[in-house]
Amino acid sequence: MEERQKLMRKLISIFTRITLFCVVKKILREEFVDERVTIKPSTVLVDDLGLDSLEIVELESIIEERFNIDFTSDKTVAEHTSRIMLKHTINDIVQILEEELVK
Repeated sequence: MEERQKLMRKLISIFTRITLFCVVKKILREEFVDERVTIKPSTVLVDDLGLDSLEIVELESIIEERFNIDFTSDKTVAEHTSRIMLKHTINDIVQILEEELVK
């Protein structure tokens, strides 16, 4: 029974990652890039998508609103550096979202 539970947890984690990736991809398509641009987990925000720092801050803001999370809640504004800006790939963003959603 324990093996089955482990398998189920792993499957749920995989489905969660896929779902989060799809939501982030949809946001990027709606706000920043068109359908012709390939977006995959390894896609780099700056190099592959051409996002600049203002667009990354806007992306962070959209993600915060969509998922009802606050990346700055445990930091003062002066200390805050965009967590997403420090990350480079779509997969990195998905990982941040996973961490934030389980808090």
